[in-house]
Amino acid sequence: MDESTGKRCTNPDHEGSNPLPVSEFARDRGKRDGRSNYCRACSSERKRQWRQANPGKAREQERRRHRPGDGGEWSRRWRQANPEKSRAVARDYRERLRIQVFDHYGHACACCGTAERLDIDHINGGGSAHRTALFGRANNGGADFYRWLVAQGFPPGYQVLCRPCNASKANGVTCRLDHSAAA
Repeated sequence: MDESTGKRCTNPDHEGSNPLPVSEFARDRGKRDGRSNYCRACSSERKRQWRQANPGKAREQERRRHRPGDGGEWSRRWRQANPEKSRAVARDYRERLRIQVFDHYGHACACCGTAERLDIDHINGGGSAHRTALFGRANNGGADFYRWLVAQGFPPGYQVLCRPCNASKANGVTCRLDHSAAA
């Protein structure tokens, strides 16, 4: 399915705009287009309602899923036994996060307008100190930062810049590149 065309949620109670970006639908290999019929929001709501209506079954599923006392050993063994698939799952997850963030903040550099090599920039500077405060190291601007932006509900104060503009801005508040020469 073409990412730009979108997809309609088939939930009759769906609220909001239709069609939605394809990234709003979970992957489902059993479907012709490879995506679930319900958007993520409607699917989550259906699952929540099922858990409320079936508390005993929900508890049993949760118990089996978490393997008490395992300490993550099952997951570690699976990752060691399936390294290629584990990397592919992690890569897909990071890409979904990236798509969510750039769908919200935009797909072009706010300074020069290019759509290549994009980063998320702290508009007022201080990105390095902020990431250090959040994650204990400054160079963690990838999936952890995207996950944080999504969890915070895409807060204001961030913009999309290409890597050259972002590097030029560095510790300042404006890009120092001469974009008129490129035109």
